[in-house]
Amino acid sequence: MGSINILDCTSIRELREKLIDTIEGHLRAHPDRQRREADPLDAFHFAKARSFVFPAGRVARSLEEFAWHLSRITVHSLFYHVFVARLTPERRDRDFSVWIEEELGLKELAEEIRRLDPNPRTLEELRRDLDVRTVQEVLERHGIDPEKPIITQVSRFDTMKDPVGVIQAFREVRRREVCQLVLAGGGASDDPESQQVLARVREEAEEHPDIHVLELPPESDLEVNAIQRASTVIVQKSLREGFGLTVTEAMWKGKPVVAGARPRELRSPNSACPMLADGRFDRDKVAGIGS
Repeated sequence: MGSINILDCTSIRELREKLIDTIEGHLRAHPDRQRREADPLDAFHFAKARSFVFPAGRVARSLEEFAWHLSRITVHSLFYHVFVARLTPERRDRDFSVWIEEELGLKELAEEIRRLDPNPRTLEELRRDLDVRTVQEVLERHGIDPEKPIITQVSRFDTMKDPVGVIQAFREVRRREVCQLVLAGGGASDDPESQQVLARVREEAEEHPDIHVLELPPESDLEVNAIQRASTVIVQKSLREGFGLTVTEAMWKGKPVVAGARPRELRSPNSACPMLADGRFDRDKVAGIGS
């Protein structure tokens, strides 16, 4: 039952039917469990709730005003618009997406907001993800052009992440596509060679105006989140990889991913299926998916 995603449901009726189907399916598979009973003192007591919805006193007429109010509304208001409103019969969608698409005509942004999965986030983290102004401010702070396609690798500056190889692949892509590269990361306390790798990366970049090498401190979650959301393609040219957290984060954000086949099990339903390259990094894949 814990795997049922409330955001897949467009009404209370549909959610109720999914819960019932899940329980009945379990009983069919395990008929012996029909006879199990809880202690009378531990019986489940159903409750009912009545919601009172009233205006929050905030009105947005433009995307800029929407972002400004979004950073100031209470988490209770955010919860209503993301979760509760979706299940009401007359809405069947998130308030935010409907308004942005129908009133502002920004279908692409509306779709991106629909893809946001609030389940692994707190409401405050979700608010930050929705704040389009935050993304714009981060890009401006680091001199990244929001109008030009962005290829990004987020990783520490380590030879095993092959940032120099990413720059070399980018130069080939750049001959065919107008785009920019962001290498965002930092060093690691257990990696004394990180500064040497960073210096080599900057040397390889040769102050190219479309190559942004960002040395970020450990507490740069906001910057990383914003850059990933603004990116057109995420790459991870690792020569050796563990879990691949940054790739997983990008896929949860619905971003196309081109990665070295390490590990091979990286898959996510929210993303374009990641392109995995064996051995020599397939630079044509980067160019193709970015076009």
